[in-house]
Amino acid sequence: VSFRKSTRIVYYSALAAYLPGSMWHYVGRVYLAEKEGVPRLRAVISIAIESVLILLAALAVAGLSLAAWPEPPLWAAALALVLLVGVIWRPDLFVKLVDWGLQSIGRKPLGVHLSSKDVLEILVPFVLNWISFGLIFFALLAALYPGLPLLYIPAVSGIFTAAWVGGYL
Repeated sequence: VSFRKSTRIVYYSALAAYLPGSMWHYVGRVYLAEKEGVPRLRAVISIAIESVLILLAALAVAGLSLAAWPEPPLWAAALALVLLVGVIWRPDLFVKLVDWGLQSIGRKPLGVHLSSKDVLEILVPFVLNWISFGLIFFALLAALYPGLPLLYIPAVSGIFTAAWVGGYL
């Protein structure tokens, strides 16, 4: 699917997120992707992988922002760093997990190979997205509390992403 068509699929289906229930955005995406000739299973798997990448990027920003706190729980920052490095270093483990899940329900495995470079190229925009959300959240807080120092931008970004992760999970 071309970039233009895939962007249209994502943004049109995002309108369904305003309907009651949390799955209509995804159902709309699968439906629109099918209309463009994408097999249903491939669309569902791509949505699952995207969800994992969004979650991983949020965890990375939240975990790594702990280093900016006055008295950070270094164990949590270290755990986030280990998780991030592990996923980047061994993306094949995630693909094996997905293949096992597919085979357990009687489907063919994906047969996808992701290198560390692929994961980095895919993950960077998601991390930048969370950083921009954190900056926007900081701007909102700074509007309410004008004395908030710029030094707190990483901590505020981390709090925002951690709150989102908590709500998502």
